[in-house]
Amino acid sequence: MIATPMTNRIVCLMLLVVVQGCVPQIVGEHIRKGVFVREESTGVASERKNKMIQLVSPLTVQVYEEVERGETTNKYYQKLLVQKQARAKEYPYFDLWAKVVLTTAIVPLFYPVFWIEGSFAGTDCLKEPDRCEVREEPQVMHGEYFTEKGLRLNVQRRLSVASSDRVSLYINGYYKGELPISSTGSATVDLLEFSELLSPVKAVKLTFKYFDSYAYSTLQKEDVGKIFEKAGPARPGGPENRMKEGAGAH
Repeated sequence: MIATPMTNRIVCLMLLVVVQGCVPQIVGEHIRKGVFVREESTGVASERKNKMIQLVSPLTVQVYEEVERGETTNKYYQKLLVQKQARAKEYPYFDLWAKVVLTTAIVPLFYPVFWIEGSFAGTDCLKEPDRCEVREEPQVMHGEYFTEKGLRLNVQRRLSVASSDRVSLYINGYYKGELPISSTGSATVDLLEFSELLSPVKAVKLTFKYFDSYAYSTLQKEDVGKIFEKAGPARPGGPENRMKEGAGAH
């Protein structure tokens, strides 16, 4: 079968419909950070220690040392090349007709782009974005990454109390003395040592201070009264018996 000019044009017509329907116009591109890939240590480490306190009960606190170890890292993320691809909402039929007419001419040899991205009669999506549908197509740039500084933290608690360590006690904002710390790291206040609390007129606020760390508790006056009632008539004479009392406010 011998191909005729008309046959050639029909074949070209079919190819043009496929090519122009699949190949979009590129109207812009930019670089974007993609998904996390890996994290690598830099070998630089640091350590920080903090003296901490926490409430165990309204009258008891626990002290401990918090050790925070940090290791700096480099985090790697995909680098993406994002292309903005556009397609005309309406197909340029004159463009298709012109190309079919010129299939047997020499013109296509000098304008190869004409056959792929649209003719001069077609829609230029860069200049007429409203007449086009635009979408972004990301492509991974292999071997290239975005990097960020990271930090791996490892926080541990441990009992590390010097024999001279004490917990400062404040009642309703006033310094009342130092509480000894047991071998297990706990300190407890005995309200019976404070005769002024025998008949409190309001709730009693306790503040515990250990270095730069604080813990707080509040006892309603009814609860304080029950503590003294349970102790019976034999009550200690006052805080001067067992604690060093101060007068500063907190």
